[in-house]
Amino acid sequence: MRWWQVFVDKLSRRSRDEGVLGPRRRAEVRYLYQASIEAKCGSWPSFERLFTGDVSAHGMYVPTDHQAKVGEKIELKLTLPDGQVVPITGHVVAVIAGELAARAGKAPGLGVQLDDFSPELQKKFDALIAAARQQQPEPEENDFDIDLETGPGHVPGTRGARPEHMQEPASTLPSAAPPPPATPSARVALTQARPRRGRIIGIDLGTTYTSISAAVKNRVAILPFPDGERQAPSVIAFPQRGEIIVGSAAKDRVASDPKHTIHSPKRLLGRNFDDRVIEAFLVQSAWTSERAPDDSVLIEMWGEKYAIPQLCAYILAEARDAAERALKSAVDRAVITVPVSFDEARVRLLRRAAQLARLEVVATIDEPSAAALANRFQPGFGGIVGVYDFGGGTFDFTIVDVSGGDFKVLATAGDSWLGGDDFDLALAEAVANQIYKMHGMDLRKQVVDWQRVLYACEKTKRQLTNEQSAEIHVPELLRSAQGPMDLRFRVDRGILERVCAGVIDRSLATCSDALALLDMKPSELSAIYLSGGTTYIPAVRSALQRHFQVPIKTGVPPEHAVCVGAGIHAAQLEIQGRTTLDEH
Repeated sequence: MRWWQVFVDKLSRRSRDEGVLGPRRRAEVRYLYQASIEAKCGSWPSFERLFTGDVSAHGMYVPTDHQAKVGEKIELKLTLPDGQVVPITGHVVAVIAGELAARAGKAPGLGVQLDDFSPELQKKFDALIAAARQQQPEPEENDFDIDLETGPGHVPGTRGARPEHMQEPASTLPSAAPPPPATPSARVALTQARPRRGRIIGIDLGTTYTSISAAVKNRVAILPFPDGERQAPSVIAFPQRGEIIVGSAAKDRVASDPKHTIHSPKRLLGRNFDDRVIEAFLVQSAWTSERAPDDSVLIEMWGEKYAIPQLCAYILAEARDAAERALKSAVDRAVITVPVSFDEARVRLLRRAAQLARLEVVATIDEPSAAALANRFQPGFGGIVGVYDFGGGTFDFTIVDVSGGDFKVLATAGDSWLGGDDFDLALAEAVANQIYKMHGMDLRKQVVDWQRVLYACEKTKRQLTNEQSAEIHVPELLRSAQGPMDLRFRVDRGILERVCAGVIDRSLATCSDALALLDMKPSELSAIYLSGGTTYIPAVRSALQRHFQVPIKTGVPPEHAVCVGAGIHAAQLEIQGRTTLDEH
């Protein structure tokens, strides 16, 4: 039995104790189907822009937080598969809320029974039902699906278990538990034939990792890269002149050939060569850089000079190629996510990078809004929520109002030079200080060795997400009279928390900036939703709980939330040319 059939059974019987209000009625097969709809009933002052959750031959489910009464007349303006908007009427037969909505995997909403159609409209509605039936998901055999119902657990289709650094750490926070199933409205039904142009995909061009998404058989799926992983490191390596490697194979060379391996190029996009933070970043890099004629950064590899948009283009092209292999279709357009700190100039450079990768950017979405969109239909996602988006190189915080069933961004703030990389740096600085005290050697002045230390500290940071202690190990780093010696340091979570306290405090200060725009206190938010791989660090979650004193929630897995939101936006553009975000 499929999960939507279970929900139909619940709707088909009266149960006031469980939160379903309405008379007993015959159950009909309901099909997942997302279409734009405007709805108005006597309890609402005006038409509200919403989306259908599922449909049947004589009814539909409309997710919304708006209140209505059983038996109340409702007017609807439904968008059909051909784009035509038709007026229909009906009445409310069920109000789904509270615990039942969570158990059924539904967002709060209304069950609507439709009035009889005219013969002409009946034919159109029958065609809608037929299209919805054809688009129902097949059994879980699709190798590309990320099942949003699994919450922060294993991602189906990956090779073996979820990487240890992306597993949920042991936590005393009750909100860290896996959430109930996602609602049908988080599914995207492709109701039209494949467009003549190539597919539209979602791309999360992260500072440290890049991921891709698209609608696959009714669902927004995280697509795999050639190695089977759902993320590729945002790293480019140049092993020799004319040879370029992107992704995991490139990251494997960070420790062995840092002079010809570039990580986190997004951090340099649109930044001036003489920016203070850029200068410090470049000094610690093993590769050679110089000022471009427009004051941006140029990086030299084997006598060739590369602009930063060019480097970002290599990553985007790898994402495009992976998507085409996964979808078995041409891909020529993308929705790309950006940090909230990106100004128009940096967005233009990102579009230029996409153009070099043979991709047209049909839309950009700021990263926390994309994460909120991905979590929008998670059970309990309501009120005024904060989206805490801590990626590898940027941090953003957005406050979103979903109290009325709508999606409204109220305030946002970001730090374009704050991310998981800073945890690696803080831990490496602590190691370097100890080495200097013990051996009088400053590792920071040895750029190649310094990159090896940073690489080892990143690995250790990930281990500490699930283990209480871990070892920083860099082979043959130290020199002595007896020859090369390995660097070995045992650290525990307490040490990481202490050396990284300032990094976490910077993120909380950015949150306070966003709250100040609304004159709100942290405790006035309904919940905090996590986005970005850095939010798996236990010290981050503990600090959030102390600071906000509201539930800290993981709905869609944090490392995928931004990409899933981009995929939803892309799928909506493919379906009907307009999206959830267009109205707000």
